Amino acid sequence: DILHASVAAYAGFVLSVMGREGLTPALIAERDSLHSVDAPGKGECDRRKVAACPGQSGYGLGWSIFEYPEGKVLWHTGSDWGEKAMVFYRPAQRDGMVMLTNGANGFGVIVEVGPLVMQGTPFGQFLASGRK
Repeated sequence: DILHASVAAYAGFVLSVMGREGLTPALIAERDSLHSVDAPGKGECDRRKVAACPGQSGYGLGWSIFEYPEGKVLWHTGSDWGEKAMVFYRPAQRDGMVMLTNGANGFGVIVEVGPLVMQGTPFGQFLASGRK
């Protein structure tokens, strides 16, 4: 349930995931594919708040996946009472972000910082839509 890791260690893990290290091509394809697809308009993206929701969204092996025309975003969150976390990466662009917080309002910080880093992207708009 609770993973103890530094930002640097977790970022290293995400870099190895993004670099497709240590797994067979078949398992990588499974991990990066949608296994549970959200019904159109029923996913986590609120079309009333975001100009461009993904064409498809759902869940792969351990990751939520948004499929945009410019490529996929794979992301994962974690939450306990005093810790909140979000990590995402975009394989086609070879970028991403690890955000770990140590407060009960951590998602408030994440939805402020994430859109700044992902400014001008559909995923940045999605993150911003979580602001209260």
